Amino acid sequence: MAHNPVFELNYTQGIEDWIRRFGYGLANELARALVRWGQFQGLRSNLAVIHRLPHDSPELEERTIENLLNAFVCYVDFLIIACRGPEAIEAACELDPSSLHLIKQHLAEGRGVVLVAAHTSSLDIFMLAMSRHFPEIQALTLSQPPLNTRIMNGLRGKYGMLLTPITSASLLSAYRRLRNGGIVGIAADVPAPHGAQLSLFGKSCQLPYGHTRLAAATNAVIVAGVSQRVGPGEYRGFGIEVQPNGYDEEGWAAATIEILEEHIMARPQEWFMPPPLWPALPETPLLFQHRLPPALTRRLFQG
Repeated sequence: MAHNPVFELNYTQGIEDWIRRFGYGLANELARALVRWGQFQGLRSNLAVIHRLPHDSPELEERTIENLLNAFVCYVDFLIIACRGPEAIEAACELDPSSLHLIKQHLAEGRGVVLVAAHTSSLDIFMLAMSRHFPEIQALTLSQPPLNTRIMNGLRGKYGMLLTPITSASLLSAYRRLRNGGIVGIAADVPAPHGAQLSLFGKSCQLPYGHTRLAAATNAVIVAGVSQRVGPGEYRGFGIEVQPNGYDEEGWAAATIEILEEHIMARPQEWFMPPPLWPALPETPLLFQHRLPPALTRRLFQG
């Protein structure tokens, strides 16, 4: 039988489409079940602040399901894209050319770049796409991640991300990398009991400012990274430079959060933050834990 590459391509695409439809359907059922079983109360409380809804609101329940569904859908896309190989990651996430030029320009000048992101559902795909352009990027992660995060970290590392759990050694490595004109990635919207008291969605909470401490100590640039889902298996990402403008470290962190907040508010259904930023209710034990251990936050913010 003659080799027919067009047939093979269509056959492979058909299988992938079926897997995606099945995965999306399963994600929908799972998201609804988990929320109705009382899971992800922290996520629900965070969304209550964004949408200004009471915690027991039926509308808030639907918003939480929508948010969780978006996260699961992105996991499905991530796994499908990862199975196609590293090149597929770059093709799946279109990075803004002007943002890439901005980062490359700073690196060419010998200045480090701290890529500060929010926990959007598509953050993994965005960071992997960035690592295709900047293989030397170092991502600071949880020092003691739960099982599901360890599994995802294995895939992240396999497809190009340099992951370093936050320790004294990894922070020193990040400092040296920035001093030498490299890139470090870190999240800015996670609960940080030993962080700075900043405003998010009009409400005060404690957030990290380790990224601005690193940038200030190394004369690095801060770029706020934003990722968005465009369609099934399609994403885009871009970056906005955050000028220090004479701020102290906490002020610079506040300016960074303000930019990220603007883009989160434009697509709140894509912001995935399970731990509560404003704890109000006892949490139901989660199937998916994303907590920052106290020892980790002390190490990052108190030195």
